[in-house]
Amino acid sequence: QEDGTYGVELYMYEYGVVHPEGINGVMDVPATYKGYPVNSLSDSFHYGNNGIVRVNLPDTIRRIGDYAFQNNRDLTYIRLPAGLTSIGKHGFSMNAKLTDVQLPDSLTTLGQNAFSGGTSLGEIRIPAGVSSLPDYCFSECGELTVYVTPALTEIADTAFYNTNAVLVGQKYTAAERWAKEHDIPFRSEGSELTLPAGLREIEEEAFAGGTFCGVNVPDGTTAIGSRAFADCRDLAWIVIPASVRMIAEDALAGCGDVR
Repeated sequence: QEDGTYGVELYMYEYGVVHPEGINGVMDVPATYKGYPVNSLSDSFHYGNNGIVRVNLPDTIRRIGDYAFQNNRDLTYIRLPAGLTSIGKHGFSMNAKLTDVQLPDSLTTLGQNAFSGGTSLGEIRIPAGVSSLPDYCFSECGELTVYVTPALTEIADTAFYNTNAVLVGQKYTAAERWAKEHDIPFRSEGSELTLPAGLREIEEEAFAGGTFCGVNVPDGTTAIGSRAFADCRDLAWIVIPASVRMIAEDALAGCGDVR
């Protein structure tokens, strides 16, 4: 492992030695095997096996291999561990009954076809650590609402192939542009601050510490004062008209990456 300690990758034939296939349809994958932490599930770990309805993975798991849980026709729920970083290609594809999937914040990589054929998913939230969605990642998923973050900058043309997807996220992001280019509905998430028409100057610290995600500055405004939007941690975008002639250098201090 990266910290210099040892871990093991668990294969299905080994798993059968240390734990039964499942009890009443529930599989609890062990956190250790022969004294070592289990940090990876092998390719095809539980491929094409039926009868398991729920899977609980330990927090030691960092990687789920290719085809690990593909075509498990009875699977409805899987607990993904908080430290998981990677789901391989076809990791959970062709699981038509899978309804409850919460991707952890630690996740950075989704493989091709990771959840293709997941017709019962309904909705899924893509964590901020994931910057790209590969080919067919959520293809053939029926009706699917996908919550995205500004960190998602690359989406393959076929990521939602034959899926009635709706993307939900912040305006003026790569995801919104991609949705428009591919004729996929996009909904804005989070509150917006629309300032009133006729406003000429935004005074210093006028909206400092606000919790809105976007700001619409009206045409005719000429100046934005010192720390006007300082420390607005959720602020992702601001529309500034051409009439604005002066913006204080610290108007957006502490706001991070604002578009």
